[in-house]
Order: sequence, then structure tokens, then C-alpha cells
Amino acid sequence: FKLIYEKAVGEDNWSYMYVHPRLCHEMMVMFSPKVQDDGIKNAKEESIPGGQLFCKYLFNWCQEDFEHGWVAKEAMALTKRSGNESEPYSDEYYVVQKAKCQSLGLIKFTGELFKLRMLTERIMHECLKRLLGNMVTPEDV
Repeated sequence: FKLIYEKAVGEDNWSYMYVHPRLCHEMMVMFSPKVQDDGIKNAKEESIPGGQLFCKYLFNWCQEDFEHGWVAKEAMALTKRSGNESEPYSDEYYVVQKAKCQSLGLIKFTGELFKLRMLTERIMHECLKRLLGNMVTPEDV
């Protein structure tokens, strides 16, 4: 399921973008409660079973990529402010464009998971606060 996640957030304009969240939802429902990872526990120190375990992994990947994306975005903003903006068609330019595409893909994927009720309002509220709180200029939108 890591491949499904990577495909969903890796290609912003992919025509099947909305299939992946639905597939993740179906996987969550279909995972056997017998599937467990003894290294991952809930607040009661119990192993997380089946679909809940799948969700835990999925949400951890989303959170890691979301936080990593902000590090990359802050680095891009610093480059922009210092006047060293990457030239079109340079290697740096393509790295920046790929990061932007992945960030947008992750945002869309997260929104679709929320629409399928796989993410809570609290999590989405935190994501939105972080997205809107880091705006420097209107162009950042």
C-alpha cells in the first residue's frame, strides 16, 4: 500500500487521483483484524488491528510528507527572497517543480481522505491552519 500512497501524492495531475483515496478506504475496510504490528500500540498499549493499522501507517506517511514538504517549501522561499531563484530548465528548477507537484498532490489526497471520513476534523483543521499560517504573500496561494 506504500506504492498506492506514493502514486497518489506523486502526480498532481494524474487522471486517477481520486481512485487512490477510495482504494485506501476499501483496503482499510477489508484488512483482517488478525493483521497486527506489535511495534505499534494505541493509547491503551494494545496492538492496533487490521484497518486501523493500515490507517495508522497511511496517516504517518501523510504527516511525514506534509512536514517534509514544509521544510522544502521554506527552503524555496528563502531562495526566492535572496534573489537566487532557479532558472527555468535547470536541475534545481525541476526539483522545485517536483516538490510543488507533490505538495499539491498530498493536499488533494488528504482532502479526499477527509471526504471519505478517514481523517478527523481536528486533523484537517490543523492542516489548514498550517497551510494558511505559512503564507508570506498572496502568490503563495
